[in-house]
Amino acid sequence: MDDNAGLLTVLGVSTEEETVYRALLAHPGSTLAALADATGWDRARVRRRTVALEDLGLLTRMPSRPLRFAPAPPDLAVELLALSRREEIERARIGAARLAEEFQAAPAPAVHVVRGREAVAQRLTRAARAARNEVLVLGRVPFLGGRHELAHELLARGVGLRAVHRPAELDSAEELRAVRDLVDRDAQARVLDAIPLELVIVDRGTALVPVVLADELAVVELRSSALLDGYVALFDLLWQRATPLFPVAGSDSGTVLTRSDEEILALCAAGLTDRTIARRLGVAQRTVERRMHDLMDRLGARTRFQAGLRAAGHGFGGDPCGGMSTGRDSATSNC
Repeated sequence: MDDNAGLLTVLGVSTEEETVYRALLAHPGSTLAALADATGWDRARVRRRTVALEDLGLLTRMPSRPLRFAPAPPDLAVELLALSRREEIERARIGAARLAEEFQAAPAPAVHVVRGREAVAQRLTRAARAARNEVLVLGRVPFLGGRHELAHELLARGVGLRAVHRPAELDSAEELRAVRDLVDRDAQARVLDAIPLELVIVDRGTALVPVVLADELAVVELRSSALLDGYVALFDLLWQRATPLFPVAGSDSGTVLTRSDEEILALCAAGLTDRTIARRLGVAQRTVERRMHDLMDRLGARTRFQAGLRAAGHGFGGDPCGGMSTGRDSATSNC
């Protein structure tokens, strides 16, 4: 056969049926034996194809002995096949619409588990991108991936973002400045030592809890339920207990805090020692000590505690050195 063989497959005609149809077009009125000779097949095989072609309307039986076949004109036959296929597609489209209605009407399961690192990342990302009002985050969540592009996307759309971090998550100057960048884009960030789990809550209607099941990363997705309400209440409680990082500075005081000043106070808020603050900012410990003394002088404070209180007058909501429950002794934190 020629290079055009198989052109009718899109209309529901198999390649073998098309082979017989083309042989009949070349020799109208052929008998079963003649078609078998033309195709090189046995008569039983040809007979099955002629029955199928007759059902499709591509041939008719002639009133003769021996039995002969007449092909339907290609233009008319193809048009009829195309019309039939369009009707099938329309029926399928209507059926799909009905299935979609049934799916939307069915209540979604309250708990759903997604397994596998890639599937988890996709689900977390998809859920966050569906947010309309606010995304709440506890701990270090896989979808951020340390890059924060998705967080930038949410904030650019006007979606609120509130996150509570563990001090260990601010372990480098780069990560601390990345969080500061999010705050500059109107996110809100706080720090708390006692965060029991990672958690993402979208519009207070969906909670996603990353877990490890049988050494495989998974996420448990919760929808409207008492369990979801419990996770929302947990976030609200931890948010109230956490200490703000980089709040918006006010303008009442004559002392202006630089970004570097606020970084030092923020790490002090996390209950960190001067040595740890120096390591995370990539500077010497003596530099941190000197900067802290300078901040105390500029804020008119005789102690670090007073410096924290007076920094609150610049918008630093809360006591940066004493207002957060870290579970460590205050002497250990140098605050």
